[in-house]
Amino acid sequence: MSDYFEEGFCVRRPSWHGQETLLSDHLVLPQDREQAVILAGHDFSVIEVGNGSVGNPLAAGAVLDDNVGDIVRVDGVWRSFKIEPSKKSLYISQMRPDGPGPVHGNFLDVMNEGYGVIENAVGWDFAEAIGGEGAKVETGLTLRGGARCVITLYLDEPVTIQGDDSLVLPYLVVTWTHDGSGALSTRSTSVRVVCANTDAMASAEATGLGTDFTIRHTKNWRERVAEAKNVVRGMRDNFAEYRQAMEAYAAMPVSNFQRELFCEALVLDQSLKSVAKFKADAARGAYTKRVLNNVESAREGVLALFDGPTIPEAHKLTAYGLRLAGVEHFDHLRKYQSQDTYVGRQLLRTEPAKVRLAKLIEEVVAA
Repeated sequence: MSDYFEEGFCVRRPSWHGQETLLSDHLVLPQDREQAVILAGHDFSVIEVGNGSVGNPLAAGAVLDDNVGDIVRVDGVWRSFKIEPSKKSLYISQMRPDGPGPVHGNFLDVMNEGYGVIENAVGWDFAEAIGGEGAKVETGLTLRGGARCVITLYLDEPVTIQGDDSLVLPYLVVTWTHDGSGALSTRSTSVRVVCANTDAMASAEATGLGTDFTIRHTKNWRERVAEAKNVVRGMRDNFAEYRQAMEAYAAMPVSNFQRELFCEALVLDQSLKSVAKFKADAARGAYTKRVLNNVESAREGVLALFDGPTIPEAHKLTAYGLRLAGVEHFDHLRKYQSQDTYVGRQLLRTEPAKVRLAKLIEEVVAA
């Protein structure tokens, strides 16, 4: 397994790697916050180390004396610094009552002076603010040696869509980084329990509801926190709009032709123009037989979903069924480079391809 996972917990169902703490029941905010933070491995601070960057590591076991100069303990090894006035180094300081005092964890990265550290408590503040009292924490993770932190939580208020007896739950994902690779971001989504698919409304709608936003690691990030909290309306409002949209899809019939057209567009680049262009290019011999076979195999894979258990009988020929097939394709059928990227596209980010699904369905229904 990769070193992506560092520490964390899941509830009831283990993750793909099975190395987290597995809990039998959910932790509830705000009363279980302290326990959740510790189990997630988020009980650490990010320390700024002067004006310098980590240079060549000293040999393990080297004798240190006053002549060494600027040093820092990184990953259990003492390293020396090369002074760069415009830079600062970041590393983890973690204090646990059952441990040997302060634990200096992994080195994170070298940043410009304008980089502002957003502490882990801020991520949990947003989880509470958006989820509201009684939100249940399902996952808390520390990834890449502390460089990325993740929280997922949900409201135990499931709904069903007409013609689909599987439960759909409102979820919130909060992620932030400490190595400059990303901002603090939150996004509201939904999870259809029967197949663990994650779906969300278009990003513009989510942003309007105040459940999707980002805070970048600049020195004025605290001003953004105040602004973001002022627009938060919570998971319930976002989920209500999502449900309304899905009910509209559920009442929208499609033909067999439209369903096949949808599957073709889905595995190309999600527009009907792409289908027409691909067919024209294929007719003039622009693609190899291998490419054509791969496209056909992917199309057949999506079509096969309509004969499987994850798309209800009532929605084999509705726009809602198309939406279910599209989300499942992006979550599970598409190839992925590693388990890390597989987890990332489901949990850690809003997939642009899913956002474009609404437009594709509109095009197909009008075709």
